[in-house]
Amino acid sequence: MAYIKSKGWANSLSADAYTICPGTPDIFDVQGLKNYQEVVKVFFQYVSLLRQTPPQEWIFDEQKRMADVDFKFK
Repeated sequence: MAYIKSKGWANSLSADAYTICPGTPDIFDVQGLKNYQEVVKVFFQYVSLLRQTPPQEWIFDEQKRMADVDFKFK
């Protein structure tokens, strides 16, 4: 996200799937992407990088600790 912000392509990035009414398929909605082609390219480059790098245990541990804190203070 920092790279996309530095290019001025986005202030934030979000995507959501929602159902219009019961029984209809979900709609995928992406908003605010004036430079969507560049953003999609960067996204898939990042996914490729993640595939080449094995998961790092410290990231899992940090996420677990943050989830524990969130649960404790709910």
